[in-house]
Amino acid sequence: MNIVHRHRSRPLPLSAALALLLGLGLVGCQHHYDDEGQACLLSSNDPHDGATVTPDEAKITVYLDDCLRCGEEEKDSSCTATVQGDEIYVTSSITTLRKGGNGCGDICRTLSVDCELSEPLSEGTYTIFYGDHEYTATLPGEPVCASSWY
Repeated sequence: MNIVHRHRSRPLPLSAALALLLGLGLVGCQHHYDDEGQACLLSSNDPHDGATVTPDEAKITVYLDDCLRCGEEEKDSSCTATVQGDEIYVTSSITTLRKGGNGCGDICRTLSVDCELSEPLSEGTYTIFYGDHEYTATLPGEPVCASSWY
């Protein structure tokens, strides 16, 4: 006599299915950062060495305060710097996507986006507006950020 056991398969609970897809990197969580972080007026020649910023080498870069962790990547970013006389209005939007990635340790990658200047800068003093921050910069002069890194 053969006895056949039949098991009805149960559907995977939604939370378990999402956890499985997240772990496999097939689904992810998005984070949006609008006008967050620090906007810095830097020299395009050597932005990390505190080089003097001249009008023809000036660039604005936004640095996100948060780290990109293991399994997280930049999905989309944009930044504009609108020059109106002696004022510069900076806006940025950064979207990241986290796709699992366990077992990577405590890795932190800085995320930054360069802003497109609406017109070239000249020598003089500018007021830069970014999010809730307002600060002044003089060209030529030292690099300046919304909060001082230099």
